[in-house]
Amino acid sequence: MMAYVAAQGADDEPKGGSDAPQTLRRVLRAEWRALWSLGGIRVATVVAASVAIATGSAVFAVLRTIAREPGHVIVSAPVEASSTIFGLAFGLVVAIAVGRDAEGRLAFTMLRTPARSRLFVARVVSVTMIGMLGALVCSAAIAIIAVALSLPAAAKALPLLAVALIVCTAAVGLTIVLAFALSTIAWRSVAAVLVYLSLLILLPLALAIGGAAVPGALGSFLASASAWTPTPLLMQASAVSTMPSQGAEGVLTGILGLLGWVGATTVAAHVVFTRRDAP
Repeated sequence: MMAYVAAQGADDEPKGGSDAPQTLRRVLRAEWRALWSLGGIRVATVVAASVAIATGSAVFAVLRTIAREPGHVIVSAPVEASSTIFGLAFGLVVAIAVGRDAEGRLAFTMLRTPARSRLFVARVVSVTMIGMLGALVCSAAIAIIAVALSLPAAAKALPLLAVALIVCTAAVGLTIVLAFALSTIAWRSVAAVLVYLSLLILLPLALAIGGAAVPGALGSFLASASAWTPTPLLMQASAVSTMPSQGAEGVLTGILGLLGWVGATTVAAHVVFTRRDAP
């Protein structure tokens, strides 16, 4: 909380004096500094990135050992795996951080920022920017490793790899906004973590198991429903390596599905945030 006080105070005392208007840029800067302070999410972000890079490296090692996969798969699939793992892990970080803030510094923040919509936008943009930068760093690190160890065959896959970096980073950004929205609706840290894990991990697993175990039309319905939950949509949106053989339809479907989840939950989170009294 003290880190946020310092950041907010620095941004609310411009050269023109303390009565200068409070802008979105100043609130966004204060939120960014609070998140990236030692009491924020810096350490957790580094841990999530480390896990993601290790996962991507392991996927690359396995695909390279199998050896008969097409060159573009060897290069692109590890990037997809790394960004997906980072997105899910960082989403959990967001759930914990947003819930913790609701029980701590958010009351002070609301007093300092009377315009609730402005504060809501600043919070979601700051955490999403950090997450997308983290996803891009992880994906780029894996891409460099994969290309360096797969030349000259990997040269033909460079255009697809560039698409993978952009699409996977965007998909992670949508997942982070979803995590933020769910956590804002849940409000408290324990509830936020439970809601996040239930929707992104437990629900798709339960529906997939039900689809495999239940015969007939009901089983087919459960399997189809599982594919439209956030985590399978994230994986589908990130599956750029399938584009040369299957086209872009699957990737676009995943992105549009995530946009649907993000739109619905963000609207609900904005209503909750703007109407709730400061804790």
